[in-house]
Amino acid sequence: AVVKIHYASANPVDWKVVAGAVDGVWETRMPHTVGYDFSGVIDSLDETDTQAKFKTGDEVFAVNWGVGSHSSEYTIGGAFAEYILIPISRLSKKPEGLSHKVAAASCLVGTTAYQATTECAAVTKGQNILVLGGAGSVGSVVIGVAKQLGVTVATTASERNKEWVESLGADIIVDYHKQNWYDVSQLKGFDAIIDTVGEEEACENGLKSGVLKPDGRFVSIVNAAVGFDPTSHPTLRYRAFYCLRNEPDHQDKIASGLLDGSIKMRFDKEFPFTNEGVREILKRQQTGKAQGKLTLKLV
Repeated sequence: AVVKIHYASANPVDWKVVAGAVDGVWETRMPHTVGYDFSGVIDSLDETDTQAKFKTGDEVFAVNWGVGSHSSEYTIGGAFAEYILIPISRLSKKPEGLSHKVAAASCLVGTTAYQATTECAAVTKGQNILVLGGAGSVGSVVIGVAKQLGVTVATTASERNKEWVESLGADIIVDYHKQNWYDVSQLKGFDAIIDTVGEEEACENGLKSGVLKPDGRFVSIVNAAVGFDPTSHPTLRYRAFYCLRNEPDHQDKIASGLLDGSIKMRFDKEFPFTNEGVREILKRQQTGKAQGKLTLKLV
């Protein structure tokens, strides 16, 4: 399908790809157009697009990513452009009540958070989870998804973000400027930890302190040093770096949560689709100081 893009959003991976930081780790086909998240309108369909649920003029959104990796038989990325060519199997229909801006911002962080929480951490009602970096875009969605499941959530956050994570439903908040989470006596015997900040030795600290159960689960979406084999640890049921896969059903679930308010996102700044605008959105993303999602307005 060819989609006319109305909004795109930036993620940390964008500047990392541009800077060459993933060279040798992920395959990046050249030439590469930056951007993975978008929302827009189907401009045309190929005659081989037989999925009847889509038609020209439909409002759609997606993360143009591979399946668990940065490589794919089809081109990935390409969202910082007026039009994108994408397999129809990666698209979700945009709900009427969701703006293009919010839909575009939800895809990569939403599917990452959903998969990390429900599949990797695999937490269920009555269990507990610690989210390292709950105020970030992925961490915020992890909290929302976990609360949907009836899970008790602890998170690390700074004082300036305390009100935000409270609004997401976090039950326990640790100010990482004041104390290490693994020194908090209240945090013991957690079923899972999801690391969204790349904290060094987080898994080891969790186990040594008793915060993480010996047979718990540790997931990092940032620190590849924990390895890629979930079964590598002798006692943990899961310990690995996790990379999302495109999954329209999960895109749909995040969109539903955004509509009913059980999942929340915040926005930092919107940029115009100009040479300067693209440079500035990448520069802002790289600073790590954005308080929420950064978006690119095309229409």
